[in-house]
Amino acid sequence: MPLHPESSLFTAQGSNRLQRADTLVKSSMTIDSLSKIDTLRITTAVEHDLRDNTSLATRQSFLDNFFPVDNEKVEKVFTKLKDQKVYGKRWNKFPVKPGGPEADYYRIIQDTLQKIQDTYCAETQTPVQRVWVDTHSTAPESFTETAANRPDLAHAIGSKTEWDNRNKELLRSNLTTTTRTQTKNAQTIANNEIPQDFRKNLRVYWFRTSTVVEVKPVNTPLNSEEAYNTVQQLAGYMRQILREQLDRRFVFGLIFFHDCLSVWYCDRSGLLGIDEVLNIHEEPEAFIRVIASLSTKSYEDLGWDPTMRFFQMDKPHQYSYELDFSKDEIVQYFQNSDRQYSTKWVIKINGKEYVTIRALSLSRAEIMCGRGQLVWLAVDVEKRELVVIKQSWSPYTLTNKNQGSDDGDHGSQSNADLYGKSEMDKLRSEAEVYLHALGKHELLQERKISELIPGHEVPEQLHKHDYHIGRLRAHEIVPDTRTGENFRCGIKESQAAMAAQPPPTSGKRKAPGDEHAKGGPQEEQLHEQLTNMMSVKFGNHSFRFTERQLCRMVFEDFGWPIKRFRSLGELLNMLEHCLEGYRFLLMQGIVHRDISPSNMLICPILPLNPTMPAKVAGRLNDLDHSKVDVRYECAALENTIEQQDLDQTMHILSPTLKLMKIPGCSLELYQILVGLKFKFNMIYTYLDIVLPTLPRLNMLPAADQVLKPDTLGLGVKPTDCIPPMFTDRVQENEERSGTVPYMSHEFLARQINPPPHTAVHDMESIFWVLLYLCLTREGPGGKLRAALRNDSATQVAGSPDAKIGHLVYCFFDAEQPVLDLNKKQLFKTPSSFEAHVIPSIHPYFEPLIPLLKEWFRILCVAFFDPRLLKSPEYIWPHLGFQLALTRICEESVRKLDKDPLYEAMTEEEDNRRTEYMHEILEALDKVSQGVTHSSDATIPELDPSPRARQLGSRNSNIFTQFGQAAEPLTPLVSSQDNKRQRR
Repeated sequence: MPLHPESSLFTAQGSNRLQRADTLVKSSMTIDSLSKIDTLRITTAVEHDLRDNTSLATRQSFLDNFFPVDNEKVEKVFTKLKDQKVYGKRWNKFPVKPGGPEADYYRIIQDTLQKIQDTYCAETQTPVQRVWVDTHSTAPESFTETAANRPDLAHAIGSKTEWDNRNKELLRSNLTTTTRTQTKNAQTIANNEIPQDFRKNLRVYWFRTSTVVEVKPVNTPLNSEEAYNTVQQLAGYMRQILREQLDRRFVFGLIFFHDCLSVWYCDRSGLLGIDEVLNIHEEPEAFIRVIASLSTKSYEDLGWDPTMRFFQMDKPHQYSYELDFSKDEIVQYFQNSDRQYSTKWVIKINGKEYVTIRALSLSRAEIMCGRGQLVWLAVDVEKRELVVIKQSWSPYTLTNKNQGSDDGDHGSQSNADLYGKSEMDKLRSEAEVYLHALGKHELLQERKISELIPGHEVPEQLHKHDYHIGRLRAHEIVPDTRTGENFRCGIKESQAAMAAQPPPTSGKRKAPGDEHAKGGPQEEQLHEQLTNMMSVKFGNHSFRFTERQLCRMVFEDFGWPIKRFRSLGELLNMLEHCLEGYRFLLMQGIVHRDISPSNMLICPILPLNPTMPAKVAGRLNDLDHSKVDVRYECAALENTIEQQDLDQTMHILSPTLKLMKIPGCSLELYQILVGLKFKFNMIYTYLDIVLPTLPRLNMLPAADQVLKPDTLGLGVKPTDCIPPMFTDRVQENEERSGTVPYMSHEFLARQINPPPHTAVHDMESIFWVLLYLCLTREGPGGKLRAALRNDSATQVAGSPDAKIGHLVYCFFDAEQPVLDLNKKQLFKTPSSFEAHVIPSIHPYFEPLIPLLKEWFRILCVAFFDPRLLKSPEYIWPHLGFQLALTRICEESVRKLDKDPLYEAMTEEEDNRRTEYMHEILEALDKVSQGVTHSSDATIPELDPSPRARQLGSRNSNIFTQFGQAAEPLTPLVSSQDNKRQRR
């Protein structure tokens, strides 16, 4: 086997491993994980969110849209502030010279902002229960690095008294921790562990934060790297608000660069800032306008969702900002680390109320630029039935009238019409994909699909036949939630941002105070530097705005990820059901593009019966990233065959194959190959590629060596349709869809002209899912195998356990470039799969090894050289996968689940399912009756994906690992943290 040379690039990247999640954006920052996530991880996540999704708007349009304050009232407030000596020629007490201690600004800015708010509220008689809070004057010094993940100041919900008490609690936890850490060893202090008391207060703090403020006492002529880092830091705080406040749609943020103010806004379409900073001393009215507006805006105008309220028994439901945090029981509830999953929301969809019982997936909530998907298990209050609610910010795509486009997230709208309407823009909602899949149903032939898209209940008759996909019950495109038309309406992008050139990387820095000298840098120079920095650092000069709109869907079924199978038999049945669902979607012109363990569900048959945990069905769900060919018509292959071409091919090729001692082809195989427009040389080339991969041929008598489609493992018949190939689609952006660990190797690296995503790439994802289970699980129930649970630091280099960990890292847990390197190399050297991967499969999965081998063989033939030859394996890989699955079920049925060693695991999984169903039925009953609070018993998230296991200098190429001594393994975090993450 040819060895790929070790690359220092991959070794170095292995030391900065990110957590794996089930979205394209990987890292997850929560309050409990702050002690385990370093600044680099947060920075990387924010950079990923903001790349190509950050822009600058003209200052006037930004202020007019977001801060429409009466100028006459602003003047009156300004006059009163001058009378009160708050403002003279400058705002009172502000440092004159930049570059001093940052802490000198906190209390001064807080007092100034609060004074503006109080004066404006008194002038307009507007009562406000919000206060500007200095949060860093009491920052714990003993864990400064992690405690710094708070803004310098914040506009917080509540009274001044409440927040004074909150700051006292933070200070108290600081003093306690300082004393405690004096007794700890150096290693513990170096880990920057956040104490439990401080974490609890932080949870409450984030939930009550309206606007975040960052302060930098820097010179006016800013260094671009400083400005970039500051904006990025502010974006991290905005990201955390979206993570903690699930009912938040957008967030505002402020940056004080000494005496200049930069204003920012973030929604699911990205980050938007003003192109000219405000000099707060020279433009006090504009400064008052911004602060007064932020201080008195309605909660809806600050980004809170008016369709979501807190569920409360025996009393009216409340919006989250109405909760009384002066009550200890409410504070204690929000200090609970599990409260995000146990919180019950009342959500209105099409005018109907649903009450969430438990969050199923919140891992994507913090995504700043994307769908921000949330999933809850809920109760249909009217019908008293369990449902699943899925919420996401679906993108609008711009399509060319003459040519289809690859339905990515990015459109191609001109910057001049950045947030305006376009005749070609079209909301790409997941509900529409489900409805398109059912479009040939007789009910939808009578009613146009377009009538159902704006938001209606889906007829129950649509689901009488089980297609093994998610069963959509209702959906709504929430009105007035378009990020461009409704939130950013009227804002014009700065033309200077598009014309900006990269800033100089060197030059003499001005001494403090030089900005006041004659001819020194003025405000417009700061504006130019900020504009340059934003264009170069965060995006490119061809920024394309992606408008999004809030969409909600209601599904009939809930389930567990496929890794929670109770037996091998059930695992195979679930794979079979998911392949059936995929085949159904494909025949409607749909490819999935995001197959992962969490999108292949084991769903209990409804109505729920806790006494029958094995009564389940497999479902392929989550069509958020799917691609649809609306013009696709399912036409049988045999209808494309010209009889003359078929006869000529058989007449010429049959004797040639016989002469060369190659088995002849059956009529069906000839029909398939001729139907694909294969010429004589192409058929010969194809057979030359595929026959050496087929060990089954050696079992056939010489006289019977006739090649049929099933002999080659195709599973194809001439009556089958050619699936959609999307050859006439135009890719709209470089980003490929999918969950990275399970993505096809053809899409892991960015390409100028990548191939269209078709069925073969989704089948490769299914292959990686099954291989992942076989390498990482030790039996029924989804328990991680012992080799991956043990502390990697104690493993012997080159041992079987170390090889397993390294294998999982190189194919699933590493960064994208490492995955790309190893997966591509695996397909270049297929023999390495059996030599090095198969031996590491857990013994429990040995009956599935033939299935893995056959699926891998199909993929190797398909990817041999698709540019030269698109084989039947490339066109119909799903049929080959189904045939292989059927054969393995027939041949191995007597071998499956006969080992008593695993019976206890199956029983444990059955008990877990039974307990889970009892809990949610009890919650359903209590929520429906409204008698008392439903149970907050811990119900695990559907798919808490494990994070990468090791850190440090370790060979990141699986093909150089075998055959040489493995380097020592270094844990990513402590063994205790490793176990907690994998659980």
